[in-house]
Amino acid sequence: MGVSVSFASMPSILVVDDSPSLVHYLKTALSAARYHVHTAYNGREAVEVIKSRPVDVILCDLQMPEMDGKKLRRKLMAHGRYSRIPFVAMSAHDTAENFNAMRELQAAAFLTKPFKPEQLFIVLSRLQEEARLQELSERRLVRLEKNLLVRSIVSLAQALDARDNCTRTHSVAAARVAVKIAARMGIPRADIRQLFIAGKLHDIGKIGIPDAILQKPARLTEEEFAVIKTHPQAGARILAPIPSLREAAEIIHCHHERPDGKGYPRGLSGGEIHFLAHILSIADVFEALMSDRPYRRGLPLEETLTIMSGGRGTQFHAECFDSFLILVREGCFAGVGKGREGAAGATCPDPA
Repeated sequence: MGVSVSFASMPSILVVDDSPSLVHYLKTALSAARYHVHTAYNGREAVEVIKSRPVDVILCDLQMPEMDGKKLRRKLMAHGRYSRIPFVAMSAHDTAENFNAMRELQAAAFLTKPFKPEQLFIVLSRLQEEARLQELSERRLVRLEKNLLVRSIVSLAQALDARDNCTRTHSVAAARVAVKIAARMGIPRADIRQLFIAGKLHDIGKIGIPDAILQKPARLTEEEFAVIKTHPQAGARILAPIPSLREAAEIIHCHHERPDGKGYPRGLSGGEIHFLAHILSIADVFEALMSDRPYRRGLPLEETLTIMSGGRGTQFHAECFDSFLILVREGCFAGVGKGREGAAGATCPDPA
């Protein structure tokens, strides 16, 4: 355990001194002030306490038998984790040697014995305030880094949109279709939000795919399609550093997987696939078939449904697909795609 620099409502203080009477005195005073107190009578005992219990502050005598306060502090400083615990030194000798030792050991404060409890409380209050400000600063830094990452992702998405207008319109439309399916199935609102984000960004991994492949006006070769198959994993990697988008990242990673295990990039099947990815997969294919592509015209609704129905239970999760069909029959997707007359006998493609 050991490290606790955030100071809970009842901070934990480790008192280290070889004088039982002083240890008892300080423990009584600190406990009365609502501090939780651990005690040790030398540096070795202190190390065991720090390893096993949460400690916010160490109050330690510099001169002790066995392992003194200086050796204890050096040992803790050598351990990156424990070096963060504020170390308040105390000694009966207010000497230049002790002052220099305090600076060398990066002590948070130095108290000359004997001292009044009020002096110690002033030091502890200052340390608590410093810890509070540090925690606040770290939270702000995390938010700043998160905002920068989000802006970077948005910039990447905009760059991809600029390269390929088809990707932009497809992603937004697929996201809207997916949200309607999820709402019909009673998916919680927070999950629907992740699904919508994943839908809008599900092709962001294509940012690294050459224009010659991404904008090719004919069907892709096997080698070119192998390159396209890298985009779910690439997209997931882009979103993964942002904790609040990790679920969206996993949906993106899975949106080309299939219940029968014949999808990509990992060949997952059944319950291995994120459930919301099943919904996005249906929306992705539906919007892709209904819309014009560089190598073909968009298909009419009935032809699209005929093709997709052949994949129920294999390419598409059966329950999700049935909910999708109900919405189609209710006219919920009337504005999707351009509904051009397509070639008869087409098979359900992977929209890439």
